[in-house]
Amino acid sequence: IEKGERTALDAKEFRNADALLHVVRAFPDETRGAPDPRRDILDLELELIFADLEVVERRVERLEVSIKKQRKDAEVQEHAVLTRLKTALEAETPLRAVTMTPDEVRLIRGFTFLSQKPILHLVNVEEAGIAQAEKIVEQYQLTDVAAQGRLKDPVVLERQDKRMLADPRSQALVSNFTGQWLNVRG
Repeated sequence: IEKGERTALDAKEFRNADALLHVVRAFPDETRGAPDPRRDILDLELELIFADLEVVERRVERLEVSIKKQRKDAEVQEHAVLTRLKTALEAETPLRAVTMTPDEVRLIRGFTFLSQKPILHLVNVEEAGIAQAEKIVEQYQLTDVAAQGRLKDPVVLERQDKRMLADPRSQALVSNFTGQWLNVRG
């Protein structure tokens, strides 16, 4: 996804995904020039934030009109939560870094916000660069990106772990992993 082209993020596959995997280039390319994984990671984070901000702004506008016509407690609560999230998004904070109560999480569950999804940034290096991983992390200041509070907090991470471990698919994965990995079936 190129910077400024958020329309691709509206695809059902992105919105329905449980998590996102972002592969960033850390090797030279004749057509794209010098690599800059840090820039690419930050650009994608901003695109996710802007996509969510558009959704929040549209919903807040609709809620304000509806609340003026007839004040409903559920809409007032949703408006309060979305207004708080809008402030965070305007400060370029992904929703995965915003602390929310279980009630707030329940109120926004149907929105499938992109910046709320866990994201794994995978740095794609050329073969010669594999042995220089630490140098690449330093060179592109990737540790700084991770330290900006854009990762899951421990409470949220633990909750995600418990959710995934409780999923029957995780048991199937564990049961079948060795056979799949070694390509043997008993």
